[in-house]
Amino acid sequence: MAEPNLMAIPATIAAYTEEFNWLHDLLDTINENFIYAEHEINKNLKNVKIVSGPATYLMWLDVSEISKDSKKLADYLRKETGLIVSAGSIYRGNASQFLRLNLASPISMVEDGIERLITGIKNFSKK
Repeated sequence: MAEPNLMAIPATIAAYTEEFNWLHDLLDTINENFIYAEHEINKNLKNVKIVSGPATYLMWLDVSEISKDSKKLADYLRKETGLIVSAGSIYRGNASQFLRLNLASPISMVEDGIERLITGIKNFSKK
């Protein structure tokens, strides 16, 4: 709550006024977003592996076949496509070979983001 994002304020209001229906709707949305993203990534980016676990709205992508420097790839994606992803390089170990996507968004935003991801990674791989 120290730095609320776009969804934090309406989610907090809903939590106190709408009981738990919002939570079930949110979980359904996130699940559908994961299914969509996983399908599109597996279909279009054979050199990217999804390694996310359950109980999160974040999808982790192993991009080690594309770049050993996820910050460089994340910076490229932002500059060339406008897509903002988290570089795993802020974590220890081999995290510099991972990107992190936030899928807690409306499906239209997820579709747009995944399209940008696919385009950006394909273009980055051609360099």
